[in-house]
Amino acid sequence: MSSPLRPIEHHAEAIDPDLWDSIKHQIDNVTGLDAATIVILIGIVIVAMPLTVIVLAARKRRADATRNRTP
Repeated sequence: MSSPLRPIEHHAEAIDPDLWDSIKHQIDNVTGLDAATIVILIGIVIVAMPLTVIVLAARKRRADATRNRTP
């Protein structure tokens, strides 16, 4: 019986090459876009999400400050 603490044997690569080719092929078929375009789109989404939160927080702060002013 092998030790449960022994590392699991796997490929020398970080990911199974056949699996990666299959995933990549499926993504290309579904989206119809090349890899650079997908990377750019994901980058835009990653940048847009925190910017949206910042803009909404600033608008709320400004609205709260306007509402709490005494005439």
